[in-house]
Amino acid sequence: MLLPSDAESMVDDTMNGGVNYHFPLVFDDGIKWLVRVRQNPAGLSPIDFEQAVTRSEVATLRYLHSHDLAVPKAWMDESAWLVPVITPDHPLAKHVEYLFCESLQGKPNRWPEFGKDSLTNPGEKDKALIEDFARFQIQLHQIPVATTQIGSLTYPDQDQQVTPVIGPMVTSNWLHDIEPPYSGGPFRTLKERYLTQIDICLGHIADRLLGTTDTLDTYLWHLQLRELVDSVPYWSEPIDTGYIKHWDDKGDHLMVDDEGKLVGVIDWECAYVTTEAEAFAAPSWLYSLADSKSELTAAEKVLAESYERLGHPNLAHHVRNGKMYQRLLDIGVYRDYELDPVAQMEIIEVFEKTLPPDFLPPFRIGHEWRVYLMQRYSSDSKLAEVVAIAQWDREVEDEKAQDGKEEREAEHQAFWGMTFEQRKELKTRERLLADETSSEGSEEDSDDDSEATSGVGSESCSEDGEGDRDLFKVELNCKDPLA
Repeated sequence: MLLPSDAESMVDDTMNGGVNYHFPLVFDDGIKWLVRVRQNPAGLSPIDFEQAVTRSEVATLRYLHSHDLAVPKAWMDESAWLVPVITPDHPLAKHVEYLFCESLQGKPNRWPEFGKDSLTNPGEKDKALIEDFARFQIQLHQIPVATTQIGSLTYPDQDQQVTPVIGPMVTSNWLHDIEPPYSGGPFRTLKERYLTQIDICLGHIADRLLGTTDTLDTYLWHLQLRELVDSVPYWSEPIDTGYIKHWDDKGDHLMVDDEGKLVGVIDWECAYVTTEAEAFAAPSWLYSLADSKSELTAAEKVLAESYERLGHPNLAHHVRNGKMYQRLLDIGVYRDYELDPVAQMEIIEVFEKTLPPDFLPPFRIGHEWRVYLMQRYSSDSKLAEVVAIAQWDREVEDEKAQDGKEEREAEHQAFWGMTFEQRKELKTRERLLADETSSEGSEEDSDDDSEATSGVGSESCSEDGEGDRDLFKVELNCKDPLA
């Protein structure tokens, strides 16, 4: 084996991500492996939790490799996987969790290098990579896992030579408990899985472990999400066949050659087995994680068309109907949606077909939205505690919200009297108006000599009829978007 002369020479920034370091090992016969070492920058995680994460990744990689998918084969030395490390700064022994894996040819795909318009206007190189990815996914679809459970692959009794089984769903983020057994599952249904994860997050918010800057809104958002999930009837159906879902599919998990062709897929940490519909919804590298839009991006449409061209219309269907699964990747996240005028409309649209009949919340996040949800979920055992943490006072907030209250109530009523298509049109108009306002604000900020102006809430209309925020009325001769 060829060993480096010093530790620093082993560090290659192009091979390291935010979670793991990769150290190359080159054998005498030219075979190259990597030692994949967990960074664990946030501190010492429980040993048994870290072990479960690593064992699941090894089990997933070995399963996929055994079915001839272009992934690295992996090994884990169960007898010596804990290596005590003592440094001057940290005199107490810490464990280092690692695995060995083959080194694939190629380099991580950097999707932005293809151009900032890759999502909205993919070029030929983009489309070729998406089709390569579709072919890989078709291969993945051809090796279903015989199971009646949702969870992560693992090895029973630490034996890597046997067929892996479904264990708890391991995750590297906040969707686990802080006490053993940490991870939930395995689950029989998607509803059980999602509700368990939402309940964990609700507990974390109440315990001030999550959502510390927008505690009340974060909690209410997840209570709302819980009801929306609970109302999807087909998520109560038991799983009868499982498919492996890559958890960190943001684009750099794809290894490509110099021409941008796909040569392999890496970073299978926290992958899990789930339903076909979830496993084959579009991956996050084909849309913006921070974007709440419920419409397909142009890149997602290319993926659906690629599946159809390759003879798999069922997978194309999952892409076109996968927005519910994408939005639930945000369990545990609140992006200050009050600043996004269409965030609530987007989540309503995504769950439109399964909304409870009496679920009629305000379509913008704000005071009335909070009051509606607090009344609706008044029986929640921790809501009063969260309200106290947020120091939210109903009388004070009511007084602050008096301005424009009647207009907002009228808009609320009008919104729920609309058809689905009318609500989509309204959402599009609101998004355009918000984008224009944001653009105008940026231009004004960049021009020190210009006077501050704002079209939102003004008493005049632009020539094209988009100057007034009240999109429901035509009192100011603005074009009615629903006319």
